[in-house]
Amino acid sequence: MKPRPADYYHTVVNLRRDGLSYTEITDAVPLTKKQVHELARRARDRGDLPPYPKKGRRVASPRVRYASLARQYNMRFGHLGECLIAAVDEETMRRIAMRASGEGYETLAEYAADLLADQVLND
Repeated sequence: MKPRPADYYHTVVNLRRDGLSYTEITDAVPLTKKQVHELARRARDRGDLPPYPKKGRRVASPRVRYASLARQYNMRFGHLGECLIAAVDEETMRRIAMRASGEGYETLAEYAADLLADQVLND
């Protein structure tokens, strides 16, 4: 008796979970690519495989959203490191770094962001 595609359902599900492509699965089992796609669709419908990601607009990262917000006020987002190099001398930079590390910050950017937020919120 000839095997049916449904006989390979669990094999296809396990191979998809392992990250194999449809082409790789068709090489491993005696099914056509269309049959493998159909079994994978059925598995998604039954909950045996995760659903496809929803199509539509991608959610913008916070960096993109904040840069867009800055552009609304005719400002650039900028880079903290370049600004520090251009505006601060070495002794001041040493004092900033000592204070930031003393307060437990991992980066100068975190420290500067907290200082800026405190300044804006306290005004």
